[in-house]
Amino acid sequence: MSSEFTPILRVLQPGLGLTVQDQGRPGWKRFGVPASGAMDPHAARWANRLVGNPDTHPVLEMAFQGAKLELLQAAWIGLAGAEQGCAIASWTARLLGLGTILSFPQNQAGVWAYLAVRGELAVTSFLGSASTETRSGLGTNLTSGDVLCLRTPTSPWLEVSVTSRRVPTHEMNRHECSDIQVVPGPDWASFAPQARQHLLNYPWRVSPQSNRVGYRLEGEPLPVAPLLGSHPNSTSNVPSEPMVLGTVQVPTSGLPVVVMRDGPTLGGYSKIAVITDEGLARLAQIRPGRCIRFIEATYGT
Repeated sequence: MSSEFTPILRVLQPGLGLTVQDQGRPGWKRFGVPASGAMDPHAARWANRLVGNPDTHPVLEMAFQGAKLELLQAAWIGLAGAEQGCAIASWTARLLGLGTILSFPQNQAGVWAYLAVRGELAVTSFLGSASTETRSGLGTNLTSGDVLCLRTPTSPWLEVSVTSRRVPTHEMNRHECSDIQVVPGPDWASFAPQARQHLLNYPWRVSPQSNRVGYRLEGEPLPVAPLLGSHPNSTSNVPSEPMVLGTVQVPTSGLPVVVMRDGPTLGGYSKIAVITDEGLARLAQIRPGRCIRFIEATYGT
Protein backbone atom coordinates (compact mmCIF):
# COMPACT_ATOMS: atom_id res chain seq x y z
CA MET A 1 0.00 0.00 0.00
CA SER A 2 1.41 3.41 -0.96
CA SER A 3 2.71 5.62 1.86
CA GLU A 4 0.89 8.49 0.18
CA PHE A 5 -2.45 7.10 1.34
CA THR A 6 -3.93 6.63 4.82
CA PRO A 7 -6.24 3.61 5.39
CA ILE A 8 -9.56 4.91 6.70
CA LEU A 9 -12.37 2.36 6.22
CA ARG A 10 -12.62 -1.42 5.99
CA VAL A 11 -15.69 -3.03 4.42
CA LEU A 12 -17.00 -5.77 6.72
CA GLN A 13 -20.22 -6.30 4.76
CA PRO A 14 -21.30 -4.58 1.52
CA GLY A 15 -25.01 -5.09 2.22
CA LEU A 16 -27.37 -4.90 -0.74
CA GLY A 17 -25.10 -2.57 -2.67
CA LEU A 18 -22.05 -0.53 -1.69
CA THR A 19 -20.26 1.57 -4.30
CA VAL A 20 -18.16 4.70 -4.63
CA GLN A 21 -20.02 7.54 -6.34
CA ASP A 22 -19.61 11.25 -6.98
CA GLN A 23 -21.58 13.74 -9.08
CA GLY A 24 -21.10 11.63 -12.21
CA ARG A 25 -19.39 11.93 -15.60
CA PRO A 26 -21.63 14.08 -17.82
CA GLY A 27 -20.67 14.78 -21.41
CA TRP A 28 -19.80 11.24 -22.50
CA LYS A 29 -23.19 9.93 -23.60
CA ARG A 30 -22.31 10.40 -27.27
CA PHE A 31 -19.68 7.71 -26.72
CA GLY A 32 -22.18 5.38 -25.07
CA VAL A 33 -21.01 6.10 -21.50
CA PRO A 34 -23.83 6.83 -19.02
CA ALA A 35 -23.52 9.72 -16.58
CA SER A 36 -23.61 7.41 -13.51
CA GLY A 37 -22.98 9.16 -10.18
CA ALA A 38 -25.03 9.26 -7.00
CA MET A 39 -28.66 8.21 -7.41
CA ASP A 40 -29.56 11.11 -5.11
CA PRO A 41 -26.95 13.78 -5.93
CA HIS A 42 -28.62 16.17 -3.49
CA ALA A 43 -28.02 13.86 -0.52
CA ALA A 44 -24.47 13.06 -1.69
CA ARG A 45 -23.64 16.77 -1.79
CA TRP A 46 -24.97 17.26 1.74
CA ALA A 47 -22.95 14.32 3.08
CA ASN A 48 -19.83 16.08 1.81
CA ARG A 49 -20.90 19.49 3.08
CA LEU A 50 -21.49 18.12 6.56
CA VAL A 51 -17.77 17.31 6.87
CA GLY A 52 -16.51 20.35 4.98
CA ASN A 53 -15.65 18.56 1.73
CA PRO A 54 -16.23 19.93 -1.77
CA ASP A 55 -19.51 18.74 -3.30
CA THR A 56 -17.60 16.77 -5.93
CA HIS A 57 -15.62 14.50 -3.57
CA PRO A 58 -16.37 10.75 -3.84
CA VAL A 59 -18.73 9.28 -1.24
CA LEU A 60 -19.99 5.81 -0.39
CA GLU A 61 -23.47 5.00 -1.69
CA MET A 62 -25.39 2.32 0.24
CA ALA A 63 -28.53 0.67 -1.12
CA PHE A 64 -31.35 -0.24 1.29
CA GLN A 65 -29.52 -1.92 4.18
CA GLY A 66 -26.89 -4.39 5.35
CA ALA A 67 -23.63 -2.46 4.98
CA LYS A 68 -21.11 -2.64 7.83
CA LEU A 69 -17.88 -0.62 7.96
CA GLU A 70 -14.95 -0.31 10.37
CA LEU A 71 -13.04 2.93 10.92
CA LEU A 72 -9.28 2.44 10.72
CA GLN A 73 -8.53 5.98 11.92
CA ALA A 74 -10.40 8.61 13.89
CA ALA A 75 -12.39 10.65 11.38
CA TRP A 76 -15.33 12.93 10.84
CA ILE A 77 -18.19 11.08 9.14
CA GLY A 78 -21.19 12.70 7.46
CA LEU A 79 -24.39 10.80 6.63
CA ALA A 80 -27.24 11.92 4.39
CA GLY A 81 -30.11 10.38 2.46
CA ALA A 82 -32.04 7.24 3.42
CA GLU A 83 -32.42 6.11 7.03
CA GLN A 84 -30.83 2.64 7.34
CA GLY A 85 -30.84 2.06 11.09
CA CYS A 86 -27.36 3.42 11.86
CA ALA A 87 -26.74 4.67 15.40
CA ILE A 88 -25.70 7.96 13.78
CA ALA A 89 -28.74 9.74 12.38
CA SER A 90 -28.84 10.71 8.73
CA TRP A 91 -28.17 14.38 7.89
CA THR A 92 -25.62 14.69 10.71
CA ALA A 93 -21.83 14.63 11.14
CA ARG A 94 -19.90 12.99 13.98
CA LEU A 95 -16.26 12.62 15.00
CA LEU A 96 -15.70 8.87 15.47
CA GLY A 97 -12.76 7.01 16.93
CA LEU A 98 -10.45 4.29 15.66
CA GLY A 99 -12.23 0.92 15.58
CA THR A 100 -15.76 2.32 15.43
CA ILE A 101 -18.14 -0.07 13.63
CA LEU A 102 -20.77 1.59 11.46
CA SER A 103 -23.74 -0.71 10.85
CA PHE A 104 -26.73 -0.06 8.60
CA PRO A 105 -28.96 -3.03 9.52
CA GLN A 106 -32.48 -1.95 8.62
CA ASN A 107 -33.99 0.23 5.92
CA GLN A 108 -36.43 2.62 7.58
CA ALA A 109 -37.01 5.32 4.97
CA GLY A 110 -35.74 6.04 1.47
CA VAL A 111 -33.43 3.83 -0.59
CA TRP A 112 -29.96 5.37 -1.00
CA ALA A 113 -27.77 6.56 1.87
CA TYR A 114 -24.48 8.45 1.53
CA LEU A 115 -21.42 8.42 3.76
CA ALA A 116 -18.67 11.02 3.42
CA VAL A 117 -15.32 11.05 5.25
CA ARG A 118 -13.54 14.30 5.93
CA GLY A 119 -10.84 14.40 3.23
CA GLU A 120 -10.71 12.79 -0.21
CA LEU A 121 -11.08 9.07 -0.79
CA ALA A 122 -8.18 7.67 -2.81
CA VAL A 123 -10.10 5.99 -5.63
CA THR A 124 -9.46 5.70 -9.35
CA SER A 125 -11.02 8.28 -11.66
CA PHE A 126 -12.17 7.48 -15.20
CA LEU A 127 -13.29 10.17 -17.66
CA GLY A 128 -13.18 12.74 -14.89
CA SER A 129 -15.25 10.82 -12.34
CA ALA A 130 -14.80 8.20 -9.64
CA SER A 131 -18.39 6.99 -10.05
CA THR A 132 -19.04 3.26 -10.28
CA GLU A 133 -20.87 1.74 -13.24
CA THR A 134 -20.75 -2.01 -12.75
CA ARG A 135 -21.93 -3.07 -16.22
CA SER A 136 -18.93 -1.35 -17.81
CA GLY A 137 -16.51 -2.23 -15.04
CA LEU A 138 -15.93 1.42 -14.16
CA GLY A 139 -15.27 2.61 -10.63
CA THR A 140 -15.22 0.77 -7.32
CA ASN A 141 -17.86 -1.86 -6.47
CA LEU A 142 -16.97 -2.70 -2.88
CA THR A 143 -16.89 -6.18 -1.31
CA SER A 144 -16.06 -7.60 2.12
CA GLY A 145 -12.43 -7.02 3.10
CA ASP A 146 -11.87 -4.02 0.83
CA VAL A 147 -9.95 -1.14 2.44
CA LEU A 148 -10.53 2.48 1.46
CA CYS A 149 -7.80 5.08 1.92
CA LEU A 150 -7.62 8.85 2.15
CA ARG A 151 -5.26 10.93 0.11
CA THR A 152 -2.84 12.68 2.48
CA PRO A 153 -2.45 15.19 3.82
CA THR A 154 -6.07 16.22 4.29
CA SER A 155 -6.85 19.92 4.29
CA PRO A 156 -6.81 21.67 7.69
CA TRP A 157 -10.09 22.52 9.36
CA LEU A 158 -11.64 23.48 12.70
CA GLU A 159 -14.03 21.26 14.62
CA VAL A 160 -16.47 24.14 15.05
CA SER A 161 -16.83 24.31 11.26
CA VAL A 162 -18.64 20.96 11.42
CA THR A 163 -20.24 20.95 14.86
CA SER A 164 -22.08 24.17 14.04
CA ARG A 165 -23.15 22.97 10.60
CA ARG A 166 -26.84 22.19 10.17
CA VAL A 167 -28.83 20.82 7.26
CA PRO A 168 -31.92 23.00 6.69
CA THR A 169 -35.12 21.10 7.45
CA HIS A 170 -36.52 21.63 3.96
CA GLU A 171 -33.46 19.89 2.48
CA MET A 172 -34.09 16.68 4.44
CA ASN A 173 -36.47 13.74 4.02
CA ARG A 174 -37.14 14.40 0.35
CA HIS A 175 -38.15 10.74 0.00
CA GLU A 176 -41.41 11.65 1.73
CA CYS A 177 -42.53 13.61 -1.35
CA SER A 178 -44.15 11.40 -3.99
CA ASP A 179 -44.98 14.17 -6.50
CA ILE A 180 -42.49 13.89 -9.36
CA GLN A 181 -42.22 16.82 -11.76
CA VAL A 182 -41.94 16.19 -15.50
CA VAL A 183 -41.76 18.13 -18.75
CA PRO A 184 -43.06 16.86 -22.12
CA GLY A 185 -40.72 14.41 -23.83
CA PRO A 186 -39.81 14.15 -27.54
CA ASP A 187 -42.81 11.89 -28.29
CA TRP A 188 -45.37 13.68 -26.09
CA ALA A 189 -47.42 14.79 -29.10
CA SER A 190 -47.56 11.22 -30.45
CA PHE A 191 -49.72 10.14 -27.51
CA ALA A 192 -53.45 10.79 -27.47
CA PRO A 193 -54.62 13.48 -25.02
CA GLN A 194 -56.24 10.76 -22.91
CA ALA A 195 -52.89 8.96 -22.61
CA ARG A 196 -51.11 12.15 -21.52
CA GLN A 197 -53.72 12.77 -18.85
CA HIS A 198 -53.48 9.14 -17.78
CA LEU A 199 -49.75 9.59 -17.16
CA LEU A 200 -50.38 12.65 -14.99
CA ASN A 201 -53.60 11.71 -13.21
CA TYR A 202 -53.05 8.10 -12.19
CA PRO A 203 -50.73 6.80 -9.44
CA TRP A 204 -47.73 4.70 -10.43
CA ARG A 205 -46.15 2.12 -8.14
CA VAL A 206 -42.36 1.64 -8.07
CA SER A 207 -41.55 -1.95 -9.08
CA PRO A 208 -39.18 -4.21 -7.12
CA GLN A 209 -37.37 -4.65 -10.46
CA SER A 210 -36.05 -1.07 -10.23
CA ASN A 211 -32.31 -0.38 -9.97
CA ARG A 212 -29.60 2.10 -10.92
CA VAL A 213 -30.26 1.46 -14.62
CA GLY A 214 -33.99 2.13 -14.63
CA TYR A 215 -37.04 2.45 -12.39
CA ARG A 216 -39.94 0.36 -13.64
CA LEU A 217 -43.44 1.56 -12.77
CA GLU A 218 -46.56 -0.53 -12.28
CA GLY A 219 -50.19 0.46 -12.69
CA GLU A 220 -52.85 0.80 -15.38
CA PRO A 221 -50.95 0.58 -18.71
CA LEU A 222 -50.82 3.57 -21.02
CA PRO A 223 -52.17 3.10 -24.54
CA VAL A 224 -49.12 3.09 -26.82
CA ALA A 225 -49.58 4.95 -30.08
CA PRO A 226 -47.85 3.38 -33.10
CA LEU A 227 -45.15 5.82 -34.20
CA LEU A 228 -43.61 6.39 -37.60
CA GLY A 229 -40.56 4.23 -38.22
CA SER A 230 -41.56 1.36 -35.96
CA HIS A 231 -41.26 -2.14 -37.35
CA PRO A 232 -44.26 -4.47 -36.93
CA ASN A 233 -42.07 -7.30 -35.61
CA SER A 234 -39.93 -5.15 -33.32
CA THR A 235 -40.20 -4.96 -29.53
CA SER A 236 -39.42 -1.24 -29.87
CA ASN A 237 -42.00 1.28 -30.98
CA VAL A 238 -39.73 4.06 -32.33
CA PRO A 239 -36.30 4.08 -33.99
CA SER A 240 -33.44 4.00 -31.48
CA GLU A 241 -32.30 7.52 -30.64
CA PRO A 242 -30.39 9.34 -27.88
CA MET A 243 -31.97 9.73 -24.44
CA VAL A 244 -31.32 12.05 -21.54
CA LEU A 245 -31.24 11.17 -17.87
CA GLY A 246 -34.76 10.99 -16.45
CA THR A 247 -36.48 10.06 -19.72
CA VAL A 248 -39.83 8.34 -19.17
CA GLN A 249 -40.05 5.62 -21.81
CA VAL A 250 -43.25 3.74 -22.64
CA PRO A 251 -42.52 0.26 -24.03
CA THR A 252 -45.12 -1.85 -25.79
CA SER A 253 -46.44 -3.03 -22.40
CA GLY A 254 -47.64 0.51 -21.68
CA LEU A 255 -45.87 0.53 -18.29
CA PRO A 256 -43.36 3.41 -17.98
CA VAL A 257 -39.65 2.87 -17.41
CA VAL A 258 -37.53 5.78 -16.16
CA VAL A 259 -33.90 6.07 -17.28
CA MET A 260 -31.74 6.36 -14.15
CA ARG A 261 -28.05 7.15 -13.55
CA ASP A 262 -26.61 3.98 -15.17
CA GLY A 263 -29.27 3.81 -17.87
CA PRO A 264 -28.65 3.33 -21.60
CA THR A 265 -27.76 6.26 -23.81
CA LEU A 266 -30.02 5.09 -26.67
CA GLY A 267 -33.61 3.92 -26.55
CA GLY A 268 -36.17 2.51 -28.94
CA TYR A 269 -39.32 3.18 -26.92
CA SER A 270 -41.50 6.26 -27.14
CA LYS A 271 -40.40 9.02 -24.77
CA ILE A 272 -43.49 10.61 -23.33
CA ALA A 273 -41.83 12.80 -20.68
CA VAL A 274 -38.59 13.77 -18.95
CA ILE A 275 -38.29 14.10 -15.17
CA THR A 276 -36.62 17.22 -13.77
CA ASP A 277 -33.30 16.85 -11.94
CA GLU A 278 -34.96 17.46 -8.58
CA GLY A 279 -37.79 15.09 -9.42
CA LEU A 280 -35.33 12.35 -10.39
CA ALA A 281 -33.51 12.62 -7.05
CA ARG A 282 -36.88 12.33 -5.28
CA LEU A 283 -37.90 9.32 -7.37
CA ALA A 284 -34.61 7.57 -6.58
CA GLN A 285 -35.53 7.59 -2.87
CA ILE A 286 -39.01 6.08 -3.35
CA ARG A 287 -38.97 2.49 -2.12
CA PRO A 288 -40.45 -0.36 -4.19
CA GLY A 289 -44.16 -0.78 -3.54
CA ARG A 290 -44.73 2.91 -2.89
CA CYS A 291 -46.68 5.08 -5.31
CA ILE A 292 -45.80 8.30 -7.07
CA ARG A 293 -47.69 10.81 -9.19
CA PHE A 294 -46.29 12.71 -12.13
CA ILE A 295 -47.06 16.42 -12.17
CA GLU A 296 -46.25 19.02 -14.80
CA ALA A 297 -43.23 21.14 -13.89
CA THR A 298 -43.85 24.84 -13.54
CA TYR A 299 -41.67 27.39 -15.32
CA GLY A 300 -38.26 27.75 -13.68
CA THR A 301 -38.37 24.32 -11.96
